[in-house]
Amino acid sequence: MLKRKMLGFLAIALLLNVPGMAFGAKGKGEPKAPPPKRGAGGPPKSGEELIDSIKDEINQTPKDADVKLFKMVGDFLGKVKLPPVANKMFNKNLAMRNMKILTDIPKDKFIRSGIGFTGSMFINKLQVVGTMYVLIDSSMRPQFSLSLELPKNYKISDLFPRFKKLDVLSLPNPKYLFTTLDYTDKDGTFMRQGLNFLATL
Repeated sequence: MLKRKMLGFLAIALLLNVPGMAFGAKGKGEPKAPPPKRGAGGPPKSGEELIDSIKDEINQTPKDADVKLFKMVGDFLGKVKLPPVANKMFNKNLAMRNMKILTDIPKDKFIRSGIGFTGSMFINKLQVVGTMYVLIDSSMRPQFSLSLELPKNYKISDLFPRFKKLDVLSLPNPKYLFTTLDYTDKDGTFMRQGLNFLATL
């Protein structure tokens, strides 16, 4: 039975030389929630206000219109420690289109409520499926999780051209996931705060 597991962090991280990248693995842990930051639009919204504004934004956005995630939820990437190689690619210009609201959110004792939405995104001209969760933690602070489901024929050089030599790696069902808190997803895979990479082995 195929299961998502942690890829060899040491082997790949040494090749990429990208400190700060974590790789998903099964396990349990307690979240370490960072303090909230102010976004570009003034004082940060409360968790429930943010959820309501996201619903309004999705319902009012025309089909095929891009919406910048930074506009919807604030500077969530500023709370995620990214390796230098990823900073230019994953930034405030990340946008999503044709969004749909998800009612099923990750279950965790540290998560009180939240909202999810999914849609199409383009990263370095590569079309991916993005899924974002805005989760209200036990301290009533908003936390964020963004996953990018990559094409089945994805190669590392599609997003990181300088690492063409790593295209020999077989990475079925690859996915990047950014999260501001530690949690365990519905499949039992442990997501660590920061940038995670998952694939099926």
